[in-house]
Amino acid sequence: MGGYFLYGLPPMEDGYVIINVDGTIIDKIPVFSDVEETVYHDFIFGEHEHVGTLEIIGNRVRMLPMPTDICPEGICSDTGFISGMFQNIVCMPNKIHVYLDIDGI
Repeated sequence: MGGYFLYGLPPMEDGYVIINVDGTIIDKIPVFSDVEETVYHDFIFGEHEHVGTLEIIGNRVRMLPMPTDICPEGICSDTGFISGMFQNIVCMPNKIHVYLDIDGI
């Protein structure tokens, strides 16, 4: 019995949204559980050719849909909101990995 059941974890309180593109962290955005303001955060990827947008509400984040010529399957935007550690948004065609972390690492 060496595993953990991760789906029962509570949402993260305060921390950072980490945006990683092709193995490099390109941005760290502070998030706070007691803030209900909606923030839209654009980031550039693909050799400065494309823009992705995250929607952040408090300590929840999701990827907004991108054109199908950039992200054909749209799995990253279909993931919906994440709000806890060990949850991820991944866009394989564009090598984007978005996650939440307490320490901003």
